[in-house]
Formats: sequence, C-alpha cells, structure tokens
Amino acid sequence: MQDLCQTRVAVKIVKNVTKYREAAMLEINVLKKLEENDPNGRHLCIRLLSWFDFFGHACLVFDLLGKSVFDFLKENDFAPYPIEHVRHIAYQLVYSVAFLHANQLTHTDLKPENILLVKSSYTTFYNPRRKRKSECLTAPTSD
Repeated sequence: MQDLCQTRVAVKIVKNVTKYREAAMLEINVLKKLEENDPNGRHLCIRLLSWFDFFGHACLVFDLLGKSVFDFLKENDFAPYPIEHVRHIAYQLVYSVAFLHANQLTHTDLKPENILLVKSSYTTFYNPRRKRKSECLTAPTSD
C-alpha cells in the first residue's frame, strides 16, 4: 500500500450513531471483499485504502477522485454530455455492475451523484445551440 501520509485522499466520516456505524462496518466488509476479488481495481469500483475509528465515528479512506457525473453536469448548466462520453460512461457502469453481480452484490443506491469521474478535467468550447461557452470532459481513455 502506498504511503497515505504523502497522498491526498478522500475521507468519508460516518456519524457515531449505532445504525450508521453498523452500516459503515457492512460497507467496509463489502469493500474488502471487492478488493480480494479485484486487487488491481480493473472493475472500476471504489477502493477502500484504509479505515479507522475516531471517537466512535467510522472514517473510511478512499482515493481522491473527480466530481460526480451529476455535479459535472450541474456545474456546466446541464449541457448534455456528448454521445461518445455517454457510451463510455454507460459501458463502464454496466461493466462494474456486472462485476458486483458476479460477486452476489447489488448496488442499492445507483444514481448520477454516486458515479464518480476519475478526473474532472475538461475543455471549454463555444456551444452555438446554447449561445455560450460550455465544458466538455477531456476525451475518455479506453481502459
């Protein structure tokens, strides 16, 4: 594992309430199972780097990723994604969900807010239909 002291990460802090804490412990167990079945992260699921307890609050440590598909869309005044990006995102989503199902898991909260971009880099261009500048995700790579 890489040295977390030298890396920017995301920390999900789960409130010290019994039912939330129990849900967090279940989430940790599921994420560990995913790591065992996909140690290289090829199936595009979030990776749990570590977790710790802070005064009863469960703190889960993840790679720092980009914006959600929804946040990127919202910050771009809901200008639609180009169709090639929609295809790429949809393919990756189905690929990930198929991996979950192959491991007898079901994502129970699948929505645009929970689909994260690896990076939120974009290019700006003039959109003649909207008569203003719009942002477009940097061309996705074929992983």
